Amino acid sequence: MKPELIEILRMRWQRLRIYRRPHWLVMRSCFIKLDSSALIAVTRSRSQQKATNYVQSLAKPN
Repeated sequence: MKPELIEILRMRWQRLRIYRRPHWLVMRSCFIKLDSSALIAVTRSRSQQKATNYVQSLAKPN
């Protein structure tokens, strides 16, 4: 690539990054909350499955 083109692309990327930063921060926050909620839901579900399927004679001691 020509040096001029590289400079234009770099400047354009910096401009886009500045304008879109608030948008990406909000999206990141949403994804973190979703990930956290999903992890909590899976943990609860797994605990319920363990409690439902627990049989003393089949349980292996740690």
